[in-house]
Amino acid sequence: MVMGIFFALLYVDNSFFVTYSTFAAYVGGLFLLFQIIMIIDLFYIWGEKWVKIYDEGNTCWGVVMIIFSVGLYVATGYLTFKNWTYFVDEPTCTDTTHRTILIGGIVLVVLLTGLTVSPVNDHKSVITSGAVSLYIAYLTFSGLTSSNIIECNPFFPNEPVTPVTPDTPDRMLEEDSGQSGSTKTLTLQIVVGMILYAIALLYVSYQTSENSSSKVKITGSIDLAA
Repeated sequence: MVMGIFFALLYVDNSFFVTYSTFAAYVGGLFLLFQIIMIIDLFYIWGEKWVKIYDEGNTCWGVVMIIFSVGLYVATGYLTFKNWTYFVDEPTCTDTTHRTILIGGIVLVVLLTGLTVSPVNDHKSVITSGAVSLYIAYLTFSGLTSSNIIECNPFFPNEPVTPVTPDTPDRMLEEDSGQSGSTKTLTLQIVVGMILYAIALLYVSYQTSENSSSKVKITGSIDLAA
């Protein structure tokens, strides 16, 4: 079936793919929203389970939660620093768009963390806010690598390709065969996307199993003699 779809798409007009790219852009936004909700719910459940284990007397899990939460924020800070180095501190970068986006992301992370630890929030979870903060930093990186402000984007795929002729020196072919910055970035995004996809499958499977278990419990509690 997959091969049939593949060969059928070879005969589809290019206008279809132009329309599909526009459609995919909006659907992709909805999928990003689903990913954020998924991360919030998944890490909140994760944190609750660790807290439950800690409350049962396993005090070492308190240290594990602290180390894990700090690790998430350290990774967020490191990725934000690298984003600033890549997309703002370039000597040729004079545009302020990237700077504004990065500052907005930092402010969002600070507000999110403040809301998490504030007395207003009855369901505090620093692990959840750390995971969402790291995801925000990654989305910022992923978005800025696609920026068309060339002087502020070292990952922009503008490397010239050497035409291959019988007289092309082997040295130039070796230079062109190496991975460019844009290729490495695409590889990173594919890897992260696969990880997020795996997490999404685990999340959906877990939620499905939880819903099935709750239905079994409800059915088992019904008194048929009544």
